[in-house]
Amino acid sequence: MPYLRNQIAKLANISVETLRYYEKFGLMPIPKRNESGYRIYDDDTLKRLEVIGYAKACGLTLEEIRELLPIIYDSNINYDNVIEIIDNKINVINEKINELNRMVQILNTMKANINNSVNCPLKSSFKNL
Repeated sequence: MPYLRNQIAKLANISVETLRYYEKFGLMPIPKRNESGYRIYDDDTLKRLEVIGYAKACGLTLEEIRELLPIIYDSNINYDNVIEIIDNKINVINEKINELNRMVQILNTMKANINNSVNCPLKSSFKNL
């Protein structure tokens, strides 16, 4: 079924501006135009937008998605490349988790020092506010 730009954007739960950006960024093929010159989109476009939305929800950047899309849509898909991209993203996420855990430890230490120490520099800095 053919869709106009605002229709496909609404179905994909994105803004028309986001759709334009995806086209400009190279995530979407340039759509065909109808007799009136309006861009028309099809169900394959909707599926591609769903793939992009899912990849974004998994934490992939638009650059990573742009790299991944040709691999996914290639009839001779190389799963090793897909696995490598996924493994790289998992590593980045694990690094962020480790960093967040370190931050939690530091904050817990600060909190314990505030409650247990009269000479806590952080506690005395709050008194000066």
